[in-house]
Amino acid sequence: MTKFKIIKIGEGGGNNAKPQVSGKKVVWNSKDGNKYRILLYDGDKVSEINSSNVTTNSTPLISGDHVVWSARDANNYTQIFLHNGQQTTQLTNHNDISDFFPQISGNNIVWSVQTEDSAEIFFYNGQKTIQLTKDDVYDMFPQISGSNVVWNKHTDNGAEIFLYDGVKTARLTNSKKEDLYPQIFGENVIWQHGIYNDKEKNIFFYNGKNSETIRLADAYNSTSNIHLRASGNNIVWEVVNSERDGGIFLNNGKEIIKLIDNHNLHFSPEISGDYVVWAAGFGDTEEEYYSSSEIFLYDGKEVIQLTDNNVADIEPAIDGNRVVWHQSGDYDSGNYVANIMLATINDTKSSLIQPIDRTSQIINASAVAIFGLIFVYLCKKLIANS
Repeated sequence: MTKFKIIKIGEGGGNNAKPQVSGKKVVWNSKDGNKYRILLYDGDKVSEINSSNVTTNSTPLISGDHVVWSARDANNYTQIFLHNGQQTTQLTNHNDISDFFPQISGNNIVWSVQTEDSAEIFFYNGQKTIQLTKDDVYDMFPQISGSNVVWNKHTDNGAEIFLYDGVKTARLTNSKKEDLYPQIFGENVIWQHGIYNDKEKNIFFYNGKNSETIRLADAYNSTSNIHLRASGNNIVWEVVNSERDGGIFLNNGKEIIKLIDNHNLHFSPEISGDYVVWAAGFGDTEEEYYSSSEIFLYDGKEVIQLTDNNVADIEPAIDGNRVVWHQSGDYDSGNYVANIMLATINDTKSSLIQPIDRTSQIINASAVAIFGLIFVYLCKKLIANS
C-alpha cells in the first residue's frame, strides 16, 4: 500500500496560492494586504524572493534552483523575472510592450512578447536572449523542455503548432481545425485538435525521433479544453461535459486507462512519471464543489485520496514523489486560512488515510470554471486578431 506524509509549509490568513514544486523546493504566490510576494520553501525554511517595482505577480514556476515569473512594473508593463537561487534578475525591460507566459526548463526560459498587433516568442538560454519568431501574427502559449520549444502560431488557417529544436524551427501542423495548447516532453509534442467548444476534439502526438505525427486519442463531447499533460511515456487529460460520461484518462504507452468517471467534476490533472494528481469535489452547487474539494493521487496502480477535511484543497502540482497544493477555507473557529501543503509519497513513516473506492472521487467545479473562462478569453482574443 502506498504511504504518504503531509506537512504544512506555508500558513497564514493572507492569500497563499498556486504552489509549484521541483525536487525539495516549492514556490508560491502570497498576498498580504497590498503587498505581493513570491515565497520559496527549500526543504527546511521559507524565504521571500524579492523583486523590484512589482505590483502583481503571475504564477511562479520552478525548475531546480531557478524560479521565473512575470510581474507588472511601475509603468504597468509586464516584465519577466528570474531568481537563480541567490539573486533576482529582471530579464526584460520593455517600456511599451508586455512579456507574458514564461515557462522554464533548467536554465532555459521561454515567453511571449505582445505588441498591439502581434505576439512573438523569446528564448533565454541561460546566457543570452534569442527571438525565435518575427512576423505579424500572434505566437503564443510557449512550452519548453530542455532547449526544445513549442508554441501556437495564429495563421490564416487558424492556430497551428511550431517547434524549435535548438537549431531550427519546423511547422508541425497544417489543418483547417485549430491546433492548440501544445505540451512538450523531450523531443515529443502533444496538442489539442479543436477549440474549446468543438465537441469532436482529438489529441495528436508528434514523435521527435522519427518526425511522425499520429492521432493518439479522441476527447469527444468535452465542453472545455482538455488540459493535456505528459511525463515520460505517460499522457493524461480530462474530459468534462454535461452528460457526465467524461473523466480523467491516462495513456501509459500501452493502453488508455480511465482513472475516474465524470459523475462529478474534476480539475486539471498533473503528472510526474507514473503519478497523476488532481483536485476533486462533489455536491449540488458550485460552492459545494469548491468547499468539498480534496486531493487525489493515482500511483500507477490505484487511486488514493490524500486529503479528507472540512476545507478546500485545490491547485495540486507534482514533481517526482512530492505533491503540493493550496488549502483554503474556514476551520471550525471561522478563521480564514490559506495554507500551502506538501505530501511526500512512499514515506513509510505515516499514512494519513486509506485508499478509497474510485466511485467516490469528484472535483472542484469552480476551479474548472475559472480555467475555462481564461482559455475562452484567450481563444476569442486570438481569433479576433486574425
